[in-house]
Amino acid sequence: MRKNYLKFYIMHLLLISAFSNQAQTTLVDGDIAFTRYNAGDDSFSFVFLTDVTASTEFFITDEGWDGSAFYGNESTIKFVVNTNIVAGEECHVTTNTLGYTMTSGNSPMSISSVGIFDPSLGNMLGTFGDNLFGYQSSSNIIAGINGDNGISGSPGNAWFASASASTNGSILPSGKTNGSNGFLGLFPNGVNSEVDNARYKASANHNDSKADLLASLMNINNWDFDNSTAYPASSTVFNVSPVLSIEKKGMIKNFELFPNPASDFIEISGLELAENQFEIYNTLGVKVKEGRLLKNKKLSVEGLKAGIYIIRLNNNQNLKFVKK
Repeated sequence: MRKNYLKFYIMHLLLISAFSNQAQTTLVDGDIAFTRYNAGDDSFSFVFLTDVTASTEFFITDEGWDGSAFYGNESTIKFVVNTNIVAGEECHVTTNTLGYTMTSGNSPMSISSVGIFDPSLGNMLGTFGDNLFGYQSSSNIIAGINGDNGISGSPGNAWFASASASTNGSILPSGKTNGSNGFLGLFPNGVNSEVDNARYKASANHNDSKADLLASLMNINNWDFDNSTAYPASSTVFNVSPVLSIEKKGMIKNFELFPNPASDFIEISGLELAENQFEIYNTLGVKVKEGRLLKNKKLSVEGLKAGIYIIRLNNNQNLKFVKK
C-alpha cells in the first residue's frame, strides 16, 4: 500500500464512522439541494447536506419528467464520487466545459456526459431545459429545481400542471412536494414568464442543521433573481451542524461547537472532563494540530487555513467545523 493509505484510513474513521458499510451512499430527498441556476451561462450549483462515501454515483439532468420516466431528449451529467465528501461541501458546475469546483478546493468526483445531448455544446440550460433533477435512478429522484413558467398565480411553483414532452420544463414527480425536501420551483411572484438566473442569497442561512438549512433553501424569499445577468458561484461556506452525542451511564450527552464557522477560536460545550485530548484533521486526513483542551476554555484555530476540519476529542468523539 502507498503511504497515503494511512491518511485515507484516518479520514475514514473520522468522517465515515456514521456511514453505512455499503460502498455507495443511497441518497434520499434533501440529501442534496440546488443553490444556483443560470440559464445565462449554463452553470449551476448544489450543496451536499449529508456525508457521501466514495463509489457513490448520481446524475443531474435537465430532462423533463412525464410522470413515470424522463423524456430522454436532453442532457445528463454523471457524477462518480472518488473520495469521501463531507456535508456542507458545495459543488459549482460549468456545464459547457464539464468542469466543477468545490468549497474545499478538492476534486473528489469525476463527471461525464451520459445523455442524448452533450452539455459541453452549451445546450443544457441556455438552449433547452428550464429545470434540473438530481437522481440515482428513475425511482430515486432526490432533488429538483425549475425556472420555467409554472402555475399562474402560484408564487414559488414553476412546475407544469400536467406532463408535456417539452424541453423547457417538467411536472413534479409523484410523491414530491414543491418547496420541500430539495424540490423548488423558482417562480418568484407567480407572474413572470420564467427565471433565467437565480442563486441562494449569500446573506441567507448557511450554518444550521440539515432540516433548517433545507427549510431556508426551499424558501424563494431567500433567493436572488436576475433575468439578464448570470450569478457567479457564491463564496459563502455551508456548515451542516452534525447531531453529535455519546451514551454514557445510560444518558445521552450532547456537545456543541461554536462559533461555526470560526475565524480565531472555537469553544465546545458539554465536555465532562476537566482536561481533554484533541486532534484536528483537514479533509485530506492530515493532522494539523493536537494538544489539550480544558473544559470551558477557548481553542485557538487562528493558524489554520480556511476550509473544513474535524476535531477528534479523547479519541472517541468527532466534531466538524469550518475555518473562515
